[in-house]
Parts: sequence; structure tokens; C-alpha cells
Amino acid sequence: MNGEKPRLIDEWQDAPVIWEAVRTAVDNANGTPQQYILTGSNTVDKTKIRHTGTGRITRMKMYPMSLWESLESSGEISIRDIKAYTADFNSHISYYRDRYGLEADLVLHLEDERYALIECKLSSREIEDGAKHLLEIKRLIQEYNKTEKQAPLREPDLLIVMTGGNMAYTRTDGVKVIPLACLKD
Repeated sequence: MNGEKPRLIDEWQDAPVIWEAVRTAVDNANGTPQQYILTGSNTVDKTKIRHTGTGRITRMKMYPMSLWESLESSGEISIRDIKAYTADFNSHISYYRDRYGLEADLVLHLEDERYALIECKLSSREIEDGAKHLLEIKRLIQEYNKTEKQAPLREPDLLIVMTGGNMAYTRTDGVKVIPLACLKD
């Protein structure tokens, strides 16, 4: 535990006594934050740990590098990338298909129950088609809700066409056009 801080300890779960050693070191340093970074990819045997880490250790969910970050992509749209870039929003990604056959490529669900429908289009020539499709889904939901009073469908809070282009903008119809490259920053 000696040496320059912060100290990175990878695959700590292979030696769970490290957890207790970090806890003790943090206590001895009067709780100075960010002294140790424990990383690992395997499940931890919780029976080998006697302390939860409360007040000393914070857990973070880590995602693999996006294709953009690993230089495996020149801007192609990847669900893995979108998940990684939206993790800070306490969100999750799903596919949208309702009981009437309406569908969108992705749905970004936020913690407060708002959601965005997303169409993924690799070329700027396809943006118009993606926007029309999203607007049609919204129109059909509104139409359905005029007659359905018991269980109306929630309208999307945001309509997004994710593209491989290079300029983000809001169309006059309100649809957001967002290049994947904008998400990396």
C-alpha cells in the first residue's frame, strides 16, 4: 500500500485481502479520497470480504472502450458506443416495438421516466427518412391517445436521428440530428 498515490490495483478480486488493506489504509489516512483505484473484471467472492467499504470505497460500473475510443470505428453507429456514452445519465437502452407494430432502432430511457426514440442512419442522405419515421410514430401515438383513455401511450420526450455525419442540429420539425462523433466529447 506504500508508494505514490493514487495507486492502481488491478484484478484485486483475485486477492480479496486487498479490500481490507485498502480500508485500513484509508482509515489511517483520515479518509483522504481517491488514494486507490481497484479494478477487476470477475465476480468477487463476498464471503471473503468482511467490510462493505461504506464511507471508504465507491463502486463504478465500467464499460468496455467504445469502438471510437479503440480506433476500430470511423463513426459507425454502435449500440455499445451509445450505452457507454449515456451511462452518466442513469439510463438504459432498449429496442422499441409496441403492440401495434410501431418500432424504432433504439430507445434511451432516463431515470425520471422520460425517453427518446432514436433512429440510426449512417449517411446524411437517410436523415430525412429517419426523421419522417420518428414523426410518424409520434403522430400515431397521439392519434391512438385520442381514443384510448384508460391506458394511453406515453409520447416520446425527444426524437433523435443518430448519424455518421459531422454536424449536430435541430430540424424545424423538432427532430434532433446528432452525429455519433459528438457523443465522444
